[in-house]
Amino acid sequence: MKNLFAAALITSTFLTPVFAAELPFDSNVGEVTVYPRGAQVTRVALGEMMAGDPVVIVDDLPGKIVANSVRVEGKSGAAIEIGSVDVRQIFVKGEENASERKEIESAIEALNDEINALDQQSDNAKTQRAMLQALAGQAIVPRRGENGGIMISTEELSSLLALSEERFAALSQITQKASIRQREISKEIDEMHRRLSEIAPKQELKTVVAINLTSDGAGSAEFQIRYNVEQAGWAPLYDAKLTLGSDGKDSKVKITRRAAVSQSTTESWDNVALTLSTARPRGNTQSPQLEPYLLEEYQQFLAKRKRDARAMKPETMGNEAAATSLDGVGMSRAIQAEKVDFKPVTEEIAGFLAEYKISGAVSVANAGQEKNVTIGAKELDAKIAAFSVPKIDPNAYLTASFTIEGKAPWLPGIVTLSRDGVFLGKARLPLLNPGAEHSLGFGRDDLVKIERVQVTDKKGESGFISTVNVEERKFVTTITNLHDFAMAVTIQDQIPYGTHEDIKVEMTPGTTKPSVVDVDKKRGVLAWENMIEAGGEKVVGFGYKVSWPKEMNITPVE
Repeated sequence: MKNLFAAALITSTFLTPVFAAELPFDSNVGEVTVYPRGAQVTRVALGEMMAGDPVVIVDDLPGKIVANSVRVEGKSGAAIEIGSVDVRQIFVKGEENASERKEIESAIEALNDEINALDQQSDNAKTQRAMLQALAGQAIVPRRGENGGIMISTEELSSLLALSEERFAALSQITQKASIRQREISKEIDEMHRRLSEIAPKQELKTVVAINLTSDGAGSAEFQIRYNVEQAGWAPLYDAKLTLGSDGKDSKVKITRRAAVSQSTTESWDNVALTLSTARPRGNTQSPQLEPYLLEEYQQFLAKRKRDARAMKPETMGNEAAATSLDGVGMSRAIQAEKVDFKPVTEEIAGFLAEYKISGAVSVANAGQEKNVTIGAKELDAKIAAFSVPKIDPNAYLTASFTIEGKAPWLPGIVTLSRDGVFLGKARLPLLNPGAEHSLGFGRDDLVKIERVQVTDKKGESGFISTVNVEERKFVTTITNLHDFAMAVTIQDQIPYGTHEDIKVEMTPGTTKPSVVDVDKKRGVLAWENMIEAGGEKVVGFGYKVSWPKEMNITPVE
């Protein structure tokens, strides 16, 4: 079996001669690699070859594919060579709702026939009315009386008038009913036309691939067509379940990693081999470059910008794009075809990228709905602790710290939190690298009590020669551990800082020394880390004094 390969770039028209024998091949999506933004699709096209210079036509690719992304590989029992691969995009009409459209069109035709019949009925009534009027004028023949005068029979006249009135009324009713029915039919036809416009087949953009071949003989052939699409992607999702161990030890966090996959490419991904990749093929490939930073007189700057705008004309840009799109058409080389073995969900690291091969066949709807697939689950050792910021919220919150395992980073995503089987809410994981430690909050810890009390609130002045304002604040925070095991508890508070050299801030005597100053590089944020025994209590004293010149106004001291 001979294996072959060709790389194709998007072109606007086929380059194939019109006399070449065309062989239509049906194709199906076999493999899909989905990136955070975009995807690479592999279609498999099967068919029978013929000797000579045939052209294999595959016309069921989606219309919106990434330009210059089509690549073709093939294998066949006959000796075959690929000369070139041509790609074009065409609009085709769909065949959806064909039977319903036919029924509506037949109904409209029948209603139009009924309108014609009613028109004829109205015309007949008008003709009869005219004839009746003519006959009525000749129905009574005047006679001369004995004195020579003209006489008309009153009885005949009355009978004629009654008969004429009855017939005229009947004919008027026929005309009126026909007119009313015609209005009703017109409304029905308008509604049917509206319905037809709703279900009319939409023009659909398709991509057609023509593979120009030279074949020594007939035989079966298989082609793999790869292309990229932008209307797809995946986002990581996480489930974090905390299980508390006995005596506060051996706690575990089980993190299940999932992915929400979606696509709206107009093609069906039914029972495909799905791979999730962390690659970003549409992102920047290198860091930006800094240009000289020039400051110049504003009018000169405006004149230069106008000159640059005139230089970048649309037709110039279009020619450059066209030249780029035609670069490299017709490349071909031999390649060894390899069979892909599908394994259970595995994580493969290739350089700086990670790929997750989802086990089994997966179907992803093409209307943008999310398909959730599982990447894997890991149970990690967790260090539990309580955390509180009593200045804002007097409650203590349970946190679990764990270390990321594996070889690939975890991408940012939403994490669903639960503790001992109880749903708590959602949070967001940042980008986490292997070996990094991270903490998640798992709700309030009602067995750790925090009480913060302000014990000093002084305002005054000091100094004999130059008077300054002075304000002093002191707080006492009491931490009580009601667990039956020792608990690590961290509280945070803050001390203000001044942006002017005459604003002085200092801690007051009696302040408990903080464990961490400027937490997370946030100036003035302090943390006290304490291990409190079961049923134990810890008191943290904290205070500060602020002074500034009498004539200076500053923001309020809290």
